[in-house]
Amino acid sequence: MPQTLRRKTINANSPRTLRQRTLIELWPRILANFDARFLLCPAAALQAQLLQLEERAFLEKPEVVMDQLVSYSQNLQHAFMHSGVDPKDLAAWPLEEGLERLRGHARTKARQRRFKRFPDVTLVLSYCRENLQWMNASFSRKVMPSVDVVVVAKCSDVDAAGAVPFRSLWRSVEQVDVEDLPLRADECSAYLGYLSEKYYDLPRHMVFVHADMPEHIGAGRPNIVDDTLRSLSHGAHVPFAHLGNNRVTMRWNSDVMTPLWKGLFKSSLAPAAGEVSTYCCSHFVVSRDRVLQRPKSFYDQALKFLTSPESYFYLPAPWLVTRQHRAAEHDMKGRLVCQNMMFLWHIIFGEPLALPHRMYDPSLPLFLKTRNIRTAYMDE
Repeated sequence: MPQTLRRKTINANSPRTLRQRTLIELWPRILANFDARFLLCPAAALQAQLLQLEERAFLEKPEVVMDQLVSYSQNLQHAFMHSGVDPKDLAAWPLEEGLERLRGHARTKARQRRFKRFPDVTLVLSYCRENLQWMNASFSRKVMPSVDVVVVAKCSDVDAAGAVPFRSLWRSVEQVDVEDLPLRADECSAYLGYLSEKYYDLPRHMVFVHADMPEHIGAGRPNIVDDTLRSLSHGAHVPFAHLGNNRVTMRWNSDVMTPLWKGLFKSSLAPAAGEVSTYCCSHFVVSRDRVLQRPKSFYDQALKFLTSPESYFYLPAPWLVTRQHRAAEHDMKGRLVCQNMMFLWHIIFGEPLALPHRMYDPSLPLFLKTRNIRTAYMDE
């Protein structure tokens, strides 16, 4: 194997910096010029083909994946017969591990077909009076028949379910009303209101999004939310994953975050600045198992807390009363408390304080690691 290609592969597993190439960055480039790369280093080309197979395993129909697997087998045979490949080179690459992962995906799908246990997936949409026509371009017709939509209406006198375009194409469309009072809490009241309302009747997976999803995910297809819905409907299991493009760059303000943390978790201590890192902006997928790790009372109390003046009781006591009122009015108009919840959703659902970048998270399926990569945040 050429030493230069081997050196690049080793760099893919070295410490993360902006200048380093990663395997996730390299394998699409190898596939784009597969024949030439195969002649240069068959093992690297075969590894790239396996990675593509793993990425597409839950996004494509079984017959499509099988056709790609046959192509891989033919290339493997060709490598031994015509390329003079050294078996030691093949052993140095995790080809066997990749095949085992594909076998695991195949077994999951086979169990679903055998026992007719097709996963139930729900798209939970926070809604007031926004225009939802973007859904036409953001969700594929292949996904819609296998996904339930719950539109959480936070504003009174709105036909939230009726605002969903092409309602008949989705498996079902339902409206859940949440009283966003006495203080508005944007998507926080919608998400927590849904979990409180449906706690004993949750689907296996839920994907939570805003009514302005394209601003945070990107317009059109392909997009990470559509791919996530498709993979879940094909049997993938994702305990939790943020789906936004960007990482949170806001400063952890202890004056604000400590009361929010203590109010939610009833804790006497709160993390310090720099201990929590995660993705912006409260678009995520979570499994029923993760939601049920906390009792229903947690979501009931969290909803009550975030929509009450108590969640804004963080202003320093020595301040003049007039300054306190001005600051409180400004923060309440901007729904600052709900904005700060983007720091905490992953913690609520059982993830560590410092949530790794998707591309480096070993618990996630490969397709989530290759979507919406933002190298600008690698040094955080």
